[in-house]
Amino acid sequence: MKTEQFQKRKRTVFFCSNTIGSFTSRDLELLKRHFYVHFYYYNGLKQLPLHLIRICGGVLRSDICLCNFADNHALITLLVAKMLHRKTLVIVGGYEVARIKGLKYGLNRSVFFPLVVKTILKKADHVLPVSINLREDAKNNLGVNTSNFTVVPNGFDSRKFSPSNEEKELRVTCAARCSDMDTIPVKGIDTFLRAAALLPYIPFTLIGIHPAIQSRLKTETPKNVTLLPTLPQNELLPYYRRSKVYCQLSRREGHPNAICEAMLCECVPVGTDVPGIRQVMGNTGFLVPPGNPSLAAMAIQAALESDRGTEARNRIQSEYSLEKREMDFESIITAYITKKA
Repeated sequence: MKTEQFQKRKRTVFFCSNTIGSFTSRDLELLKRHFYVHFYYYNGLKQLPLHLIRICGGVLRSDICLCNFADNHALITLLVAKMLHRKTLVIVGGYEVARIKGLKYGLNRSVFFPLVVKTILKKADHVLPVSINLREDAKNNLGVNTSNFTVVPNGFDSRKFSPSNEEKELRVTCAARCSDMDTIPVKGIDTFLRAAALLPYIPFTLIGIHPAIQSRLKTETPKNVTLLPTLPQNELLPYYRRSKVYCQLSRREGHPNAICEAMLCECVPVGTDVPGIRQVMGNTGFLVPPGNPSLAAMAIQAALESDRGTEARNRIQSEYSLEKREMDFESIITAYITKKA
């Protein structure tokens, strides 16, 4: 009888994240359709005593914990959850298990970060990477046993991200959030700018560059490239809809969200041949090696002359729907709460 009553009532999820961007908001809305959700935004170690108090309270009032990214906030939540006998699930977005030789990113960002991530992935009850290549990175870069990993791909709203009725412009767009110079080579911004210089008659738009970084990139930015800061989704959408080509020349990606949104707007994708990008693009666009501006320029030219935009949209609709992510969340979380009962 007690178990039946438990299963009938709506469960509570403590959802802790170190970001409050559009994808965190999206997951929050998906969770709220099935559970009561207590969301907590962790904004760094500076307010650690306050974070500890609020995380303890959130865990205590919840049936299960879900952490967005395997970072410091997830470690704190995990330790509190173990003490209070709550299960913990952790979403892995990409940077946590990345290791790029010679670049200060992911596991290379500090001496202690690999230990933090490894502890989280080993002690969490279940790990939810957004891409299969992240499961392989966890195994290869950290030596983690991935038997408790289930891939739950990101999902995208095909009604919101949709093509317009107007004809596409011969324009190339890239959206890559860069707040420091270390991110420039990771996101392939250097390659993007050099490729643009080889196509001076084509307008390029680069979105997501912090104003302080824009000033440092001025000497490397060709006249046909417009640099813009990070834009809210309602302002970003018109660029996707107008542009014939979306270009992502990153040296590494976990699950590239912007390229999926652009593909839903029928942009023809051009991307580097790295696991995350290769996986989402399939055969709908043009792949090039990382760090090769001349081959990137050739691929962009081919994409401008192609008609694969509809193919690109159909792929994201069928493989990366919001509905699938919602169902995966609901079934996995409910299974763990039911076990507890």
